[in-house]
Amino acid sequence: MDTARPDPSASSSPAGPLVLDLGGTGTAPLKLVGGKARNLGKLLAAGLPVPRGFCLTTAAYELAEPPGLAALAAELDAPRTAAGIAASEAAPVTVAGRARALIEEAPIPPAVDAAVRTAYADLGGTLPVAVRSSATAEDLPFASFAGQQDSYLDVVGADDVVEAVRRCWASLWSDRAVAYRSANGISNRDVGLAVVVQAMVHAATAGVLFTANPVTGTRTETVINASPGSGQAVVSGAVNPDQFVLDTASGAVRLRTPGGTDPGHGPVLGDSRLQELTALGDRVQHLLGAPQDIEWAVDTAGRIWLTQSRPITTLYPLPEPAPEDVAAGPAAPTRVYLCGTLFQGLTRPITPMGLAVLEVMRNSKGPWRYVNPGLRMYVDLTAVARNKSGRAYLLRVLPLADGRSGAVMPALLEDPRFSLIEHPFRARLRKRGPARRVPTPPRRTGGTEKSASLGLFVGLIPAMIRSALRPAAELRRAKNYGRGLEAELRLAEPASSAQRLEFTEQILGRTIDGLIRATLPGPSAGYILLAVARRLLRGIAPPRELEAVLRGLPHNITTEMDLELWKLAVSIGDDPVSRGEFLAKRPEELSAEYLAGTLPPQAQAGVRGFLARYGHRAVAEIDLGMPRWSEQPDHILGMISNYLRVEDPEQAPDRQFARAAEHAEDRIRSLVERARVRSPWRARRWSSVCAACGNWRGCGNCPSSTSCLCSARCTGSCCGSARTWPRPARSPTPRTCSSSTSTRSAWACAARSCTASSRTAAGCTTLNCGAGASRGCCSPTAQTSRPR
Repeated sequence: MDTARPDPSASSSPAGPLVLDLGGTGTAPLKLVGGKARNLGKLLAAGLPVPRGFCLTTAAYELAEPPGLAALAAELDAPRTAAGIAASEAAPVTVAGRARALIEEAPIPPAVDAAVRTAYADLGGTLPVAVRSSATAEDLPFASFAGQQDSYLDVVGADDVVEAVRRCWASLWSDRAVAYRSANGISNRDVGLAVVVQAMVHAATAGVLFTANPVTGTRTETVINASPGSGQAVVSGAVNPDQFVLDTASGAVRLRTPGGTDPGHGPVLGDSRLQELTALGDRVQHLLGAPQDIEWAVDTAGRIWLTQSRPITTLYPLPEPAPEDVAAGPAAPTRVYLCGTLFQGLTRPITPMGLAVLEVMRNSKGPWRYVNPGLRMYVDLTAVARNKSGRAYLLRVLPLADGRSGAVMPALLEDPRFSLIEHPFRARLRKRGPARRVPTPPRRTGGTEKSASLGLFVGLIPAMIRSALRPAAELRRAKNYGRGLEAELRLAEPASSAQRLEFTEQILGRTIDGLIRATLPGPSAGYILLAVARRLLRGIAPPRELEAVLRGLPHNITTEMDLELWKLAVSIGDDPVSRGEFLAKRPEELSAEYLAGTLPPQAQAGVRGFLARYGHRAVAEIDLGMPRWSEQPDHILGMISNYLRVEDPEQAPDRQFARAAEHAEDRIRSLVERARVRSPWRARRWSSVCAACGNWRGCGNCPSSTSCLCSARCTGSCCGSARTWPRPARSPTPRTCSSSTSTRSAWACAARSCTASSRTAAGCTTLNCGAGASRGCCSPTAQTSRPR
């Protein structure tokens, strides 16, 4: 075989060099070398143990790209209608197969062939190598593409290396790679493929290493999977490896899980080797700036090699650290966050538009710090949890507001990281000793803001007292405020985009305090009265019996809406034409007819009337990026269709509500009688407290509903929608703001959910994440396996 170097001009193309030494790929453009090669180049430049090799760049792939491939890529990127998808779900697979066939059958350009042979000869000419794909859309912070393209191991000889390169190129168009790109919104026309060729490591032991725990999300733990022989067996899942969980800082082994099927099989790695791997992983993480998924091998001489490193893309993102935590560095405290959006039953991420609206509406004057990791809104509870009065309040109130968080909180408060922090002056008085520095919880600056927040809170106390003593009068007051607010939320037309934006921000900014004063005291009093009612029943009835009393509550906006919808369904069912239409068609078809004004007249008028009152509401309605029912009434029309299929009269919503109310009255009478046996005074007090509690607990969703009305109307004005409901046109899902002359990006945002990149940051603890409390942020959906 001729291994002479070709003319240098033949080793490059207009797109760039055809071959680069692996040590030089760390500073090369991603578009030229791909993610895998660039990461390996950075490790080599930092002096980390990476097998030597070279990278055949994307310039070689572009030079070898056969005619017709670009047209197939465009065909894969072309949007397909629902009808097209239904007609041919296998179309992308067919097109991808044609693309692979083009590459497999096309000749390799002589310049590329010569460049590969020369670079391989420089490695030794007969050395076994690994030939692996390095795509430009690979090993990215938001999409790893792990295992989507092919790799070939123990390749020997220049001819076989060239053929392996061809097969790597073809794997860019494998069915799984095309599907993965489509799922991550990556265009097939924009991708290229480099190829990494490295000397094989004859491994005695190999595996993978995670610099953060991929199951719990803990950033301070390293997880190592190890098995005898090649690491490919671990990566592919062909073996059950030993697993070790270590504390990254100290190297201490926290958990050992033996693999294999032989009960007498000992661990494949000792503690010293585990600590060495952990230290290497920590170096890689700090070098690349994010938690890493690293493939490693130990050769027969006992030397560790790193063969690949990619970001872990399944970790839940951490919140931005507080300024005082940035200043404190490693000494910054671990924080505990409570997911506020899950309190509203919203488990999915919020659209950027929804977060922007909540940012404007929330009370920024108080001591609370809010963060939005993973497009969810959290409140920082650290200072409250480390304060004696604050934690007593949490333990008492949190179970009433959210049982899941209430169940987690006691164990969380026992964690030494959240121990109570005493005021230094009190500590000196107690110990009667010299002054000693005691760490204090982080405090937000701004005395004026704190004073304003305190004033707002103090102003709620008289209203809460009135709500407890005169619930009917306070309820009328809250409803009157709502009617007045609705009248205020009307923008004079015509209005420019800038005027709409200004109107929206002013309304949201100036109404929040009034909204809090008018709608929050009653429900707050209801929670307090519920706690009093439970205390009065102590020793008489368990707390769960009180829950039956809270069914069928009056003044519940959602219940009233459901009953109105049932009445509408009954009226539609009385019209044979409307009934037949709703029973024969899907909600999407009914929605299209309603928005076009072509439903049967009785149904069209009835739905229009319902949406005139409730059209501002929606599924996940606190997220203003989601379409309102007046814009996309599929959900409501589907509920009407389901109501028309109810055959048992006892299952009708009005009968269910009536039964719940009757059952609640019976339970109240029973509990009063049982309390009277213990104490007549106690029975009277419990009866009056229960009545007031029932009134206000029914209004528990009044603040969120009024806030939703306010923000929905204002956002409609901002986006150029009609001033009144229902709106005439259907908007996309989820909604985006219309163009504006303003440069304030909070409103000029796309409402599409995005994936935040993982970062290395101080630990935090989250509640309501679905995986309980843990060190580090946990993911709402716990990741139980390594994606390959």
